[in-house]
Amino acid sequence: MLNNKILVKNKLNLLVLIFVANILTLINFLLDWPLVRLANQQATNFIDLDLVLRSLDCALHADPNNSLSLLYSKCNYIYGSPLLILGKSINFGFFDLNFLAWIFIIMANTLLATVIFFTAKNQNYALIFVFSIISSPPISLLFERANIDALIFILVIFSALLHSKNLKLLSLIILILTTLIKFYTLPLLLLILFLYLSKKNYIFLIPVAVIITVNVIFDLARIKKVPASGLAQFGSAVFSWYFDQLGLHFHKGIWVIFGFFATLGTAYFLLKKPERFAPGLLIKFQIRNTSSIDMILIWTSLIFLTCYLFGFNYDYRLIFLASGGILILKFIGNGESKTWKILFILTFWGSTGIGVTIKEFVGWQHNIFVIFQLFGDLATLLWASYLLAFFFHFLRLYLEINSFEVFLSKSMRLIRLR
Repeated sequence: MLNNKILVKNKLNLLVLIFVANILTLINFLLDWPLVRLANQQATNFIDLDLVLRSLDCALHADPNNSLSLLYSKCNYIYGSPLLILGKSINFGFFDLNFLAWIFIIMANTLLATVIFFTAKNQNYALIFVFSIISSPPISLLFERANIDALIFILVIFSALLHSKNLKLLSLIILILTTLIKFYTLPLLLLILFLYLSKKNYIFLIPVAVIITVNVIFDLARIKKVPASGLAQFGSAVFSWYFDQLGLHFHKGIWVIFGFFATLGTAYFLLKKPERFAPGLLIKFQIRNTSSIDMILIWTSLIFLTCYLFGFNYDYRLIFLASGGILILKFIGNGESKTWKILFILTFWGSTGIGVTIKEFVGWQHNIFVIFQLFGDLATLLWASYLLAFFFHFLRLYLEINSFEVFLSKSMRLIRLR
């Protein structure tokens, strides 16, 4: 009887959390996205999704003999070619923009609230995280534009869920489609293909990996806006902003390298001093028979890391940290994690371009926002470093459990396969 009451209470708490997540977005919408306006980044509601649908409609009515490269240029398309090819034969115009946008937003909110519910240590933390994440500037920007990253987030979670339920083929198909739509999931896909590589399936898996990688490279070459620029970027190259403010301009590639090694160096430092700075790294765990929630956390964390380390553009990709960052908090004790909880929230609230884009503020007001943003960017670097250290720690445990020879044999399989 007691177990039934607990079960009913848990279901009610989950529904409350999902409701809060969605009602926050609705309020944000009704207030006309105040934080997006504050950052001078507001556009027409759901403009990114609208542009995708317009591009697909353009492909539908274009000359069938047009090459893909010409379609990319003519239709102002910036995603994977399979979706554009599909647009040539299917009329996506019957989809109502607002309906489709809200479907993506509600699903993303619901999945995010569910993940947080099952990983947060108590309901109060879950509410704080949901409120802090959903109402933050980057997630507001994501939903205001109904960017396709919301769809990628949904597909990745479903793929991870299917993978944890041992439906690996279906999971792989969804992840392949996701990668072909938006390219930054490619490292995760290649890692999974590598982990499941064997003498029985290499004839299938290796060609799949090569074909998808080549397709992504060709599609990226067709996009004239890569690398894109914008006011709401984050990642390893973001620190160039502060030197730009001082009139010191360096090539963005230099800052990607700087941010990459800064993250790597900080991760190494955390691994060396875990008892003081990174208590989650003291826990000896192994990811076997991984639960659905853990699989989601791991996959989304890896996607966030990929985007961060290579400076992949807009900060609304923090949606992958919104679930993935909980991975760290899950392994940290309540008392020890206070600092990291604050840094986690600061990452979302200080990582957008507000500090350098507000035109109404000058002098000390502008400087305050710049400093706040700097704290947010530093917090993001620390979180990326902690996640990187976490995966290094897991790899170390994997080697201890399975022996270095087993890992080497896995790594050399590509060479030995005949």
